[in-house]
Amino acid sequence: MGIILNKLIEEIENAKTIGIIGHSSPDGDCVGSCTAVYQYISDNYKDKNVQIYLQPFKESFYFLDSAKTILHEWDGKEYDLCIALDCGDDKRFQDFYECFQNAKRTVCVDHHISNRGYADVDIIHPESSSTCELLFDLLEFDKISKETADSLYLGLVHDTGAFRYSNTTKHSMEVAGQLVEKGIQTQKIIDDTFYAKTYMQNQLLGRALMESILFLNGKGIVTYLKKNVLDFYGATSIDLDGIVDQLRLTKGIEVALLIGLAVFLTTGTAAIQTQEQLADKVVRLHVLANSDSEKDQALKLHVRDAVLEQAASILEQSADRRDAERVLQENLPELENVAQQEIYARGYAYSVTAELTQTTFPTKE
Repeated sequence: MGIILNKLIEEIENAKTIGIIGHSSPDGDCVGSCTAVYQYISDNYKDKNVQIYLQPFKESFYFLDSAKTILHEWDGKEYDLCIALDCGDDKRFQDFYECFQNAKRTVCVDHHISNRGYADVDIIHPESSSTCELLFDLLEFDKISKETADSLYLGLVHDTGAFRYSNTTKHSMEVAGQLVEKGIQTQKIIDDTFYAKTYMQNQLLGRALMESILFLNGKGIVTYLKKNVLDFYGATSIDLDGIVDQLRLTKGIEVALLIGLAVFLTTGTAAIQTQEQLADKVVRLHVLANSDSEKDQALKLHVRDAVLEQAASILEQSADRRDAERVLQENLPELENVAQQEIYARGYAYSVTAELTQTTFPTKE
């Protein structure tokens, strides 16, 4: 990692102004990695002007002092350097894409296997359990403060499922041990940010469990929550946090899917989209109608049910998560045809195309 470390530090040292961004709908690893880099630069490079830009995230992450400095809207500033963290695709910057594009230099630090590189300097290490684990390897240990360590531990905990997921390695545990030496708030981070759930979240979990079915000979579990359920509780994507984690605790389960199909009829196109925030854990399928009219909303439900039924059948052919992604990709024409035939059968002429891609799971339809 020495050469890579020099690249990262070199870019930081050569910049006077630095913007930090992550993926949309930021999770623990995204918030943790962004605040860790912010804190590390603030502690060790007092002459740098640094700002983080992220979409809103869980209230429990605000125990980090640096989280309170985050802006949720881009203020139009252009930076010498923009550092993108925990984001496998620049399309997922969404609100902050211009911040990245307008920077003089760009760096990407990420652990997602889907990341093909999009920055001037790409530091991508899929073997790391999280971007925060990768950052720990890149930063100088003696210069990591207790505050930076809190951020790194947050990301490590969330992307390893509190060290329960299969991506947890010996090195992950060694990193955690060294962060503990910094005096981090281990119990608060694990209990308050990972395990603690609101009453609404527990209700949504109950509904998701009731709708779940097994596939892959009992090695996979899939569930979905309908829009009317989310509307009833006034829930957003943030409130869905923890459902997949709980599904994965089911005995014998290796793959957990939260499904809500993504068939977009707006502008006559359809898409099946996978949110990278949960790319290692979940495929989300979501349905949008052509309009808010009663007829289009009814059509949406018919298309959703038809595609969902076919998708469940297709997934029975897959052996694991990677295979499930491959099978979905190979069968996109079939899913597209199912959606198209359902539309025709209902007396409509909307055209349909389908693709598997990384994107944000919308909070509302």
